[in-house]
Amino acid sequence: MEVTYWGFRMMIGFGGVAAVAALAALWVTRRGTVPASRGLMRLAVFGILAPFGANAAGWIFTEMGRQPFVVAPNPDPSGIDQVFMFTAAAVSPGVSAGELLTSLIVLTSVYAVLLVVEVKLLVKYIRGGVVAAMPELVHVPADGNEDATPKGGGPGKPGDADDVLAFAY
Repeated sequence: MEVTYWGFRMMIGFGGVAAVAALAALWVTRRGTVPASRGLMRLAVFGILAPFGANAAGWIFTEMGRQPFVVAPNPDPSGIDQVFMFTAAAVSPGVSAGELLTSLIVLTSVYAVLLVVEVKLLVKYIRGGVVAAMPELVHVPADGNEDATPKGGGPGKPGDADDVLAFAY
């Protein structure tokens, strides 16, 4: 019961952090500018990580909360439970320990590779800033040396220096 109790609260808490981070990002970028506050940048990182924490906590909550059943009892309209499949009855006799271990290692390896790719991409674009994610904002003068000055179209027009979040994907 302790795992389900705290798992649910962690799921809701991480979801709340993600929602607050999204609302804060929406509020501070409402004029299309990128804020320079370190506190907001830290909140943005937690906003990225929070859904993953909520997902993991929700999964643990769900899996632990349904025990000792694999399939929870399903009452029909007459009030008689139709399905009772306990965890002990869910063991597959056709799967060997080696097959189980192999599939676990392969799936863990695939997810580890995906994690490395995700972290490298996040680090690349975070360190590079807006210009790394949106190279169309880089002004290239006639001498060919790149400058991180955004292209401008005049005040209040698309391409304005303040309009850096006009296209984010």
